[in-house]
Amino acid sequence: MPDLYKPAMSLNPTNRMGAPQDIAAGVVFLASPVASRFSGTNLIVDGALTMAV
Repeated sequence: MPDLYKPAMSLNPTNRMGAPQDIAAGVVFLASPVASRFSGTNLIVDGALTMAV
Protein backbone atom coordinates (compact mmCIF):
# COMPACT_ATOMS: atom_id res chain seq x y z
CA MET A 1 0.00 0.00 0.00
CA PRO A 2 2.37 2.73 -1.25
CA ASP A 3 -0.23 5.47 -0.63
CA LEU A 4 -0.21 4.63 3.08
CA TYR A 5 3.49 3.75 3.40
CA LYS A 6 4.97 7.04 2.13
CA PRO A 7 3.05 9.37 4.52
CA ALA A 8 3.67 6.99 7.43
CA MET A 9 7.41 6.99 6.76
CA SER A 10 7.49 10.80 6.56
CA LEU A 11 6.25 10.89 10.19
CA ASN A 12 8.69 8.24 11.39
CA PRO A 13 11.90 9.69 12.91
CA THR A 14 13.77 6.37 12.63
CA ASN A 15 13.15 6.04 8.87
CA ARG A 16 12.05 2.41 9.14
CA MET A 17 8.96 0.48 10.02
CA GLY A 18 8.97 -1.43 13.27
CA ALA A 19 9.28 -5.19 13.27
CA PRO A 20 7.86 -7.77 15.67
CA GLN A 21 11.39 -8.18 17.05
CA ASP A 22 11.34 -4.55 18.19
CA ILE A 23 8.32 -5.22 20.41
CA ALA A 24 9.76 -8.56 21.56
CA ALA A 25 12.97 -6.86 22.71
CA GLY A 26 10.99 -4.65 25.10
CA VAL A 27 9.01 -7.63 26.41
CA VAL A 28 12.17 -9.69 26.95
CA PHE A 29 13.81 -6.78 28.75
CA LEU A 30 10.88 -6.29 31.13
CA ALA A 31 10.69 -10.03 31.80
CA SER A 32 14.41 -10.27 32.53
CA PRO A 33 16.24 -9.90 35.86
CA VAL A 34 17.81 -6.69 34.53
CA ALA A 35 14.41 -4.98 34.89
CA SER A 36 13.82 -6.22 38.43
CA ARG A 37 13.78 -2.66 39.82
CA PHE A 38 11.20 -1.40 37.31
CA SER A 39 7.68 -0.94 38.62
CA GLY A 40 4.75 1.14 37.52
CA THR A 41 6.16 2.39 34.25
CA ASN A 42 5.07 2.50 30.64
CA LEU A 43 7.61 1.25 28.14
CA ILE A 44 6.82 2.95 24.84
CA VAL A 45 8.18 0.99 21.89
CA ASP A 46 7.17 3.10 18.90
CA GLY A 47 10.39 4.13 17.18
CA ALA A 48 10.37 7.62 18.71
CA LEU A 49 7.03 8.48 17.10
CA THR A 50 5.83 9.98 20.42
CA MET A 51 8.97 11.95 21.20
CA ALA A 52 6.99 14.61 23.05
CA VAL A 53 5.91 12.27 25.86
